[in-house]
Amino acid sequence: MLLGGRLMEARDLFEAAGPSVPVDPKMREILAPARVSIGKARDADRSSEFAWLRTQSGPYRGQWVALIGADLVASAPTLRDLRDQLAVRSLPGVPLIHHIE
Repeated sequence: MLLGGRLMEARDLFEAAGPSVPVDPKMREILAPARVSIGKARDADRSSEFAWLRTQSGPYRGQWVALIGADLVASAPTLRDLRDQLAVRSLPGVPLIHHIE
């Protein structure tokens, strides 16, 4: 696998060789410059969750928390424990899951 500057060197070699040189098409795809596309889907507005994290997260240091809006729906010491708690609950939406440092 090519890493760091070697990737750029490989791209330059492919560009210099041109499309007429027989090379595996998958290799050309891998070394091609990245393509960016903007999707139409948008995530939910999480400003309430972020406000809760700024103002109320102190007592939950070292914990994983799940928030829906400004409501804490679960907290646990491990992500696995938090996910187990969430799996048995019927929630009104998709929670924001965050680890409080």
